[in-house]
Amino acid sequence: MITGEIRERFPRSKLRLPGRPNAFTVEFIVDTGFDGEMSLPYEDASRLRSENPGKVLAEMANGQFVEVDYCEIVLDWDDEPRRTQVLIMDGAPLIGVVLLGGLRLTVDFVPRGDVSTEPL
Repeated sequence: MITGEIRERFPRSKLRLPGRPNAFTVEFIVDTGFDGEMSLPYEDASRLRSENPGKVLAEMANGQFVEVDYCEIVLDWDDEPRRTQVLIMDGAPLIGVVLLGGLRLTVDFVPRGDVSTEPL
C-alpha cells in the first residue's frame, strides 16, 4: 500500500494518481492530524483525471471552517479501484486518516526512517 521514508521530519510517501492524459506521481506527507482522504495543491489537482468537482466545508487545524474546492478520483489502492475525495488547497500534498482506514501505519521517526502500511 504505502511505503516511504522520513524526510525533513515528516513521513512521506509517493502515490501514482490518474492524470490527463497520463498518470503521474506525487509525494505526500502522511498526516494523521488530517481527517480527510487526500489533499493536493491547485497545480497538481489541475493535472488529475477527476469527476464531480464542487465545494465542501473543511475544518482547519485551528478549528475554523473554510469552503474549499474538491474533486473525486479513482485511485488504484492495493490493486483495487477506490473512489477518493481530493481537497484542493494550498500547502503540501497530504494523505489523511480516512485513506488509512483499515491499515496499520508504522513510522520509524529517525532520518530516512521507514514509513509503511499493512492491512489489519
